[in-house]
Amino acid sequence: MLNHSSCNILFIDSVPKDFINYLQQQGYTVTYDPGLSEDRLTSEITKYNILVLSNKTIDKKILDNAKSLSLVIKMGPGRGNIDLDYASSKGIFVCNTPHSHDDSIAELIVGHLIACDRHIVQNIEHLRHGEWRQKFFLQCDGLTGRTIGIIGSFCRDRLVEIVQSFKMNILFAETYEECLSIAPRCDAISVNVEPFTSEFILNDNFFKKMKNGSIFINVTNSSIVDYEALKNLIDEKDLQVGLDVYPVESKATVADFIDTELAELISSGTSHIGHSTKQSIGKTTDEILNIINDFVLYGKVKNCLNLHKNETDVAYIVRHKGILTKILVKLESLGILVKEVNNSLIDSGECHCAIIRFEGRENIIEEIRSIDGVIGVGLI
Repeated sequence: MLNHSSCNILFIDSVPKDFINYLQQQGYTVTYDPGLSEDRLTSEITKYNILVLSNKTIDKKILDNAKSLSLVIKMGPGRGNIDLDYASSKGIFVCNTPHSHDDSIAELIVGHLIACDRHIVQNIEHLRHGEWRQKFFLQCDGLTGRTIGIIGSFCRDRLVEIVQSFKMNILFAETYEECLSIAPRCDAISVNVEPFTSEFILNDNFFKKMKNGSIFINVTNSSIVDYEALKNLIDEKDLQVGLDVYPVESKATVADFIDTELAELISSGTSHIGHSTKQSIGKTTDEILNIINDFVLYGKVKNCLNLHKNETDVAYIVRHKGILTKILVKLESLGILVKEVNNSLIDSGECHCAIIRFEGRENIIEEIRSIDGVIGVGLI
């Protein structure tokens, strides 16, 4: 097991410097290099035990060179651009912080929803040009009692909580067929699909089925939307569109935006800031700290994406007198595949408590109980 001083951690995406300083004060060896290139990462990854990132690519070439790497932490939900299968083949755990962005993303969705309904961006543009145009915006529809469709389950629960306070009706869709079904019934639709996944595409057919004048919000996943089809139908369907993700985005935080045609057509737009609030960043770093401490101090892997589990797995709690090896040898002799072991010493120093998880059989209590040095056995 690692300890604080021997654990070498690399951050390749931005986190607050105060958090890096805190980890170092706790005794961890931390390198913070959010500008690290892929070539340098490939050559330097060999000396690190834990890698922390947001959405940068971790491919076979990098993992092949990660000789000391035990854990990859993806900030936020999903797997991002990590080759999860190959990491698994190398025995590298991959974790994430699945709910640390829920509030910030749901809040931004609602911000775009209100901005589209009340034409807030258009209002401010008129004011900036010295134009008072109240007359044009006196007949906004409002949101209370209207119907919103939510596509996908990413950050969905938090969004549901917020829109329910508007007394909105809610429809859900997980498949393309369900998307087509809800499109003509909704006054607003939000894409809540995990980034970097696209089991289907919201295309021309989908947008044609949407109500005239309805609202379309996407702050989560650009790969699920046919943006050319969307652009072609915004005016024809009088769609009010709010976006935070786009088909082409700069990797830099300050750069030119290429698709100005799309920017002219949408009602509300932001620059991929869905996860970027101080609250969200604080929740993410808190979760990263918990994951690192659990792994380094206790060997536990929290929020693991590639930990193998079956519905048929069983777990025993075994109280024993320091004979864990003898117990594991007995299980091996019974042909049992042990998947996870957590062994703790009780304060008295005379008794250990082991939680052992393995595949299959539940009827081996007596075999374990018969081992000399076992105090008691129970099925969890």
